[in-house]
Amino acid sequence: LISSRVINEIRENIKKKKQSLILINRRGYAPIQVCFKCGHVIKCKNCSINLVLHKKLGCLICHHCGEREEINYDCNKCNSKNSIISIGFGIEKIFEEIKKEFYKEKIIALSSDVIKKNNFSKILQDIENNNIKIIIGTQIISKGFDFSNLAKVFILDFDMWFYNSDIRTGERVFQLSQQVSGRAGRRDEQGEVFIQSYYTKNKLLEKIINSDRDLFYEEELAARGKSLLPPYTKMASVVVSGKNLEETKETANNAAVFLSENTLLIILGPIPAPIFFLRREYRYRLILKSKKPFFIQDNLKHMIKHFKYNNKIKLKIDIDPYSFF
Repeated sequence: LISSRVINEIRENIKKKKQSLILINRRGYAPIQVCFKCGHVIKCKNCSINLVLHKKLGCLICHHCGEREEINYDCNKCNSKNSIISIGFGIEKIFEEIKKEFYKEKIIALSSDVIKKNNFSKILQDIENNNIKIIIGTQIISKGFDFSNLAKVFILDFDMWFYNSDIRTGERVFQLSQQVSGRAGRRDEQGEVFIQSYYTKNKLLEKIINSDRDLFYEEELAARGKSLLPPYTKMASVVVSGKNLEETKETANNAAVFLSENTLLIILGPIPAPIFFLRREYRYRLILKSKKPFFIQDNLKHMIKHFKYNNKIKLKIDIDPYSFF
């Protein structure tokens, strides 16, 4: 999980009595629990997503609805014993690996699970006093903190940042990498940032290394212009959700037909949302586009007023959406 280069750089840092920050933007221990005999993946019973192993809490957790299950290494599908294994890694697993290499050093893992606790101010004081040499943190530690002894930052899960359905992924990755880079080398000292990646030909990675913000903006805007994405068009999301699958699907299709009466409105979908089943409800998504300001809002107001559907079905409207799950 952690390259020898990263290990050696941390070791050098410790010799100089400096601190290292490891960024891993995944809570828990491992995101996938799978049976190695039949391939069954343990999913949330309320949502169509995997349960995440949290070793420290001793359970599996859904990061969307909060559902918890006991850890069970026997497969409920094929009844195999001790066949459930963990795939992927989160902050707890990285902590475990780092602790093996640097067992004499004081190491802290910081995520929202820890920060909610009352002892967080003491943890921050220990970091500031250089009592903790290795800080492992999720995105929550990437901004807003100023640690004077922090000399090196390591981004371990860079490749995984791109696996989502957000059209602003490139923008967010560039921004986050710049923010976390700002944690290293505070005061008068020069800091260093290391990005661990399996795909070094990533064009965005090249711009991040060169801190080439202007080129990134230029190319990102050109790509969005070709695809009619913000800021060149207004966009809205309509999510239709309900407990009855067929009724939800039919309502989503009817909503698309109703909106398509206006030929100046670009309608994409409906299609199953990336998280199709969430909190025990089925979800279909429509994306609306228009070059005219407020044109989408006017059409959606008309839809809210005149579109007829069963009151057991929910319509969630999001103007200029930032989330596409």
